[in-house]
Amino acid sequence: LLYVNDDMASLYALRQMQGPEVEATLLTIAKGGRARDRQIVLSQLVRSGSDEALQMAMAMAQGGSRNDQYSAFQMLAEAGPEASAALLEIAHSATGQKRAQALQVLIQSRPDDPEVTAMLTGSLGSGRRDESNTAAWALAQLGTEEARDALLAALGSKDEYLASNAAQAMQQLGQTPEVRAALVQAARSGAPQVKQTALNQLLTAGAPEGLALAAEVLRGTDAGAASSAAWALSNLGTPEARALLTQAASGTEPAVRSAAAQARGQSGDDGAVDTLLALSHDADESVRATAMSSLGQLGSKRAIEAISAAASSDKPEDRRAAVQAL
Repeated sequence: LLYVNDDMASLYALRQMQGPEVEATLLTIAKGGRARDRQIVLSQLVRSGSDEALQMAMAMAQGGSRNDQYSAFQMLAEAGPEASAALLEIAHSATGQKRAQALQVLIQSRPDDPEVTAMLTGSLGSGRRDESNTAAWALAQLGTEEARDALLAALGSKDEYLASNAAQAMQQLGQTPEVRAALVQAARSGAPQVKQTALNQLLTAGAPEGLALAAEVLRGTDAGAASSAAWALSNLGTPEARALLTQAASGTEPAVRSAAAQARGQSGDDGAVDTLLALSHDADESVRATAMSSLGQLGSKRAIEAISAAASSDKPEDRRAAVQAL
């Protein structure tokens, strides 16, 4: 049979043929052809039920490079019950990222398998960051009641990294009342990173609870949380979000006013210029500098006029900020 190495046309023609000689030639390519060709024909052979190809795919899944392993996982998951069961055994014996990736692929072929869900839940709480992160997103992708319950439990964990991962992954579950209530609880009482992640999820989803919580954060003294909330509100871009940023610009904490100034520079609406002009005369030097930088990002006529005026200020720090903003 004619096969020219690195000739996709001849490989395509060969793959359309059937018979023992064709299978033997494909197996030869799978063993010694170019890497791209090997994966193409091996996947086809595994799907066709070739025992020898199945053993090759299992060997690749066990000992190849990370990319080879993931390709082998996909081959096994798509090739029918026997190959899928083989992949499940690999997941049982693997650890870390390899285990989580095998399970992530398995949910495509075995979405209703309680064993896969249980293993993913175990990986979620494994304490290994890469494995836990992959498992969180796989559970969210699975989207079953059991998967959702596992993520909700992880959201309440004292492990900040685990809870934050769960909060990030839950955006795939949709804003059901139960999910929203859990995110609100995490945004109020979780660790700092978890609070920020949960709040961002609520704001991104447009939940009214998110706006109320953001208003509380912007009235507080936590500069990091205020900055995160301000950016989330800026990305949201609704009139309600812009109104909260305008209110934050007159807050008592300089760090919160700076966060509002920075976020308003990203919005580009006419009201942003008025807010930033007021902040460019703030009593705090850092707030004035941030407002000046944001005016430079807007680049409107009024913004440039304000920067030009500040360039001749009697305060050297304001002159420097104006020059940097131009």
